[in-house]
Amino acid sequence: MKKINLVLLLSLVALPLASCGEEEVIKPKTYTILWVDYDGALLETDKDVKEGEMPHFDGETPTRKIDDNFTYTFKEWSPKLEKVTKDATYKAVYSETPIPTYTVTWVNYNDQVLEVDNNVKEGETPHFDGVTPTRASDASFTYTFKEWSPKIAPVTQNVTYKATFTSTPIVPDIKTYTVTWVNYNDQVLEVDSNVEEGTMPQYNGQTPIKPSDAEYNYIFKEWTPALKAVTENITYKATFTSERIPNVYHIKFVNYNEDLLYEADVNEGETATYKGVAPTKPEDDEFTYEFTGWDKELTNISSSFTTKAQYKPVAKENRGPIHWF
Repeated sequence: MKKINLVLLLSLVALPLASCGEEEVIKPKTYTILWVDYDGALLETDKDVKEGEMPHFDGETPTRKIDDNFTYTFKEWSPKLEKVTKDATYKAVYSETPIPTYTVTWVNYNDQVLEVDNNVKEGETPHFDGVTPTRASDASFTYTFKEWSPKIAPVTQNVTYKATFTSTPIVPDIKTYTVTWVNYNDQVLEVDSNVEEGTMPQYNGQTPIKPSDAEYNYIFKEWTPALKAVTENITYKATFTSERIPNVYHIKFVNYNEDLLYEADVNEGETATYKGVAPTKPEDDEFTYEFTGWDKELTNISSSFTTKAQYKPVAKENRGPIHWF
């Protein structure tokens, strides 16, 4: 009996000691917080958020694409953020801003209205839906659509675009002809093809020639017919002036004793000129001799001939005594 009581006593003493060595730990409650976009798309999940903490979104500020009518700016979360007491889901809320619209007008080069686009939203790039603009040709040019002015850009205000055109000069249908150049004997000297109507023809070859014959030399004069602006195929012939070839005569110059002093060929009608050594005649007992010219006329030559030197006797002074018989 005493033994049982001792055991019981020991047990009662050990119980408090055991309680003091194993203190009980109480864990706080945690919850899951979900963050979703306006359309329910999950943006972030925060797990094990302790009860009583203020939830916090750690991602980038949510955005929403513009639609046909509005632009969107993040405003807040719904419901309003509060300390965590349970699992919660917060949805992004956006403020709406109506998209401005403008009028786009399209006009031709002459300001004729081709198309009007109303309610074009800001930021949209306008587009012309009509037939490609045209511009009628005038006397000098044809026109091809080039582009709109000013350059097309996203809309930020009411705007008017004008059609611009490239101009191409009109090249008239010019007629061309062939110009042929021939010599006196119809020998072709030059052929000019594709000479434009109204152009003055021009000969580019060497000056035409015609050989001399027994009586005449020939010098190029002009073309026949007279040159004029081209209006048809045409042939021009070289014409020449003629110069009579003069006869040539042989003139001999001889001394008083028939010794040949000089000779020359002279053209008909010209003057014969002596170019030899000055003619002389030896003196004799009574006279010296002075050359006075030739015995024939030397101008306007019309035949061959021989001309003899002429002398004038000059009496000698102091001839000595004169003997009378």
